Amino acid sequence: MIRILSYLIFFTLGMLLFRPILLEAVENIQLPEDLKARAFVIKSEKDGLWEKSLIIQFSERRRVLSTNDGFLDALAVVNHSAHPLLWERVCKKGKTKEVMKDIKKKNCKDHRSKE
Repeated sequence: MIRILSYLIFFTLGMLLFRPILLEAVENIQLPEDLKARAFVIKSEKDGLWEKSLIIQFSERRRVLSTNDGFLDALAVVNHSAHPLLWERVCKKGKTKEVMKDIKKKNCKDHRSKE
């Protein structure tokens, strides 16, 4: 489960940073020092519509609650948001669950081939 979460984080970052989009900003968020965490928002644009991801990185593994996987020990968490019209395009294709399954399969396959 931790590996899958890690792969999804890297996939999200990869999608935001390496596909042909316009990166508008990386916005750092100040957190109290005692939290020992770093937070930032990556904003981008896809087909003229906004997307953004909140990323929180921890200095060491922490117990987090994942909507999909329950409690996990993680080094980072990501929350992605996109313009409703982008989600509408995905949902119209009716492939939201299939796309997530394909992402997980591909990331697991890529990881296994590197081992």
